[in-house]
Order: sequence, then C-alpha cells, then structure tokens
Amino acid sequence: MSKYEYKILTLVRHGTAPSMAGDTVDYERQLSSEGEQESQTTGKWLHTLGLPLPEYILCSSSTRTQQTLTQLRHGWPQLQSVETNFQKNLYATSHASVIQTLASINSHISHLLLIGHNPYISELATTYTGIYMRMMPANAVVCELQEPHPCWSDALALDNYWKMKYHNTD
Repeated sequence: MSKYEYKILTLVRHGTAPSMAGDTVDYERQLSSEGEQESQTTGKWLHTLGLPLPEYILCSSSTRTQQTLTQLRHGWPQLQSVETNFQKNLYATSHASVIQTLASINSHISHLLLIGHNPYISELATTYTGIYMRMMPANAVVCELQEPHPCWSDALALDNYWKMKYHNTD
C-alpha cells in the first residue's frame, strides 16, 4: 500500500491561450500573459491546500500545457522535484484514451497530477466528482478515492467512490 492510502487525482486544464493566428499550429499555441498569471495562481492555490506533493506529473506535450506546468511550478515550487512525463498522446485525444494512460500509472503513485485539455479534462472531472464540470482555463479539481486501493486501473473504474475535495473556479 502506498504511503498515502487513498489515491488523489489532481486535474488541471491548461491556461488561457490566444486563438490560432496565421500559420500557428494548435499544438504550438502559447499561453497569453493572462494564461501565465492564472496558471501561477492555480499553482499557489494548490500549494495552500496542504495536499501531499504529487509523486508523478503527466502533462500533454503541447506548448501551452508545458507552459502551464512551468507557471504551476512558480506557484508551487516543490513541483520542480516531481518526476514529469510529457506525452503527445494527451493532446487531441479522447476521455477513454486518457483513462487507459492513467490506468498504466505505477501503483506506488498515490497522488497524480494531470495537465491537459478539454474536452477530456472536463469529462474526467465530471466522472470523478459526480458533478457536471466545465473546466475553464487553469481550473483545477482535486479528487480523492474514498477507499484504499493500490492499483490505478482498478481505482479509475470506481467512479462512484471518488469525491471532489477541492475545485478552483477563478
């Protein structure tokens, strides 16, 4: 069993990025200055919650999600030390595909931070809170599994056993 018996899944949508202009490819869109500020604010907010530090960060490899992580780390400096995996398969993908990716996470990880995109971030938040959630840029939701479970694949199948602990709406 992990040091923190209950799995925690923290979901963060990337910060505000301007619409595509000219030859900009969606994958390469950058955060606006507003997106940088709101992402840093979300990092500060997560830090003030007193949660255990995530043991693993999964982040879409798109430019705006990587920049969101950089700003989260400005707000929660301890995230600098957390192992991070940037994955292209977390860009322009489905809810089901993301669940498969999350299910492969090592069972010793008790707190996982996922930084990604809509619609799947909102769909995951809705699934694991039981409440319809429309995640706006740089919004975060922290979900906790209500019974000890060592395996992520099994834990993710228990959507009725998760509870929303925190959600920022700024």
